[in-house]
Amino acid sequence: MVYRFIDDNKNIFGLRWLCNKLGISPNCYYNYKKDAKRKYHKRLSRIFELIKYVYYNNNRVIGYRAMRIFIKRYGYEVSNTTMHKYMNKELKLCAVIMHSKPGYKAGKRNKIFDNLLNQNFNVDCKNKVWCTDFTYMR
Repeated sequence: MVYRFIDDNKNIFGLRWLCNKLGISPNCYYNYKKDAKRKYHKRLSRIFELIKYVYYNNNRVIGYRAMRIFIKRYGYEVSNTTMHKYMNKELKLCAVIMHSKPGYKAGKRNKIFDNLLNQNFNVDCKNKVWCTDFTYMR
């Protein structure tokens, strides 16, 4: 609305004077005239939609480096720094990471029991022999 007012009255008052009185940089007025930011914001919104699409279709485990490769396949070239800014700061999308296991620490040995069954699992009555196996999984 302010820009239209400047358009209507710039011949009477002068462009620089109007921009100064309204607190607008002349560069902002010229960007309005050229409509230069429209392409940028349109491209940015398409990139944001693609980022959300790829992120949620890959179980939210993709970080900014892998996301950059996915977005490049769609034809958008973005640097690692820019992708990090888009994902983590603007869209608040962070990768779910698995922490690595801590290194091996040798502790004191547990008591080792004798193998009383010797792989003979045939038993004549119930609850005479019990057997178990420990399997650790993530």
